[in-house]
Amino acid sequence: MTFSKRIKKIASLVDSGAHVIDIGCDHGLLDIYLTLHNKNKCIASDINKNAIQNAINNIKKENLNIPTILSNGFDNIDIKNMSTCVIAGMGTNTIKEILNTDKINLIDTFIIQTNNDYYLLRKILMNKGYYIEDEIAFVDKKIWYIIIKFKKGYRKYNKIDLYLGPILQNKNDEDTIAYKNYLYSKYNDILSKIPNKYIIKKLQIKYLINKLKQKM
Repeated sequence: MTFSKRIKKIASLVDSGAHVIDIGCDHGLLDIYLTLHNKNKCIASDINKNAIQNAINNIKKENLNIPTILSNGFDNIDIKNMSTCVIAGMGTNTIKEILNTDKINLIDTFIIQTNNDYYLLRKILMNKGYYIEDEIAFVDKKIWYIIIKFKKGYRKYNKIDLYLGPILQNKNDEDTIAYKNYLYSKYNDILSKIPNKYIIKKLQIKYLINKLKQKM
C-alpha cells in the first residue's frame, strides 16, 4: 500500500504507542500506517458512510484490526484518557465545531492539519488549554501544508505567534525556509491588493511582513 507524503508527515508527529482517534479518517490510510509503522492503537472515525466503508476495505487488505466508527466528531466515540486525536484535511471552522465538546478534556494531544486559518486554529486550542509542542511545514503536489501538534498545558502566545507559529517561525530547515518565502510573497501580494483607504489593515499586514522578514 502506498502512503502519501502528507500521511507520513502527520504520522511523524504521533508518539509511538499512543492511543489514536482519527476524526475524519477518509480511507483509513493514516490509521493503517500508524498501526504498521508506529505501534499505535487507532480508531478510524468519519461522518461519511462511504469513507468508513473505504477504510474498512483498506484495513481488510492489510489484515489489521482497526475499529471503524461512523460518527459526527466525537459523538459515538468512547475516548480513553490521555488519547491522541488527529484531525486532518478539514477547514478550521469545521474543526471548531468538532472541538465544541467536553469530551476533548480526555485528549492529551491534538495533531491537526487544517486547510485554512492557522491563526484561528492556534487561538482556539490555546483557549481550550493546549500549547503548541511542534509544527511542521511542507509542500506536497504543489500544495503547502502546516501540521500542528498541541499538548495539554499552557503557554503564553502573542498575535505574531498565532499568525506565524511560535515554533515554526524559529525553524530554519529547508522546508520551513521555503514556506517562509512563500508566505512572504503571499502577504506582499495581499498588501498590494488592499485599497489605500484601509490604512489600519495595510499597517497590520506590513507589521506582519516585517516580523516574518526578521525570521527569514
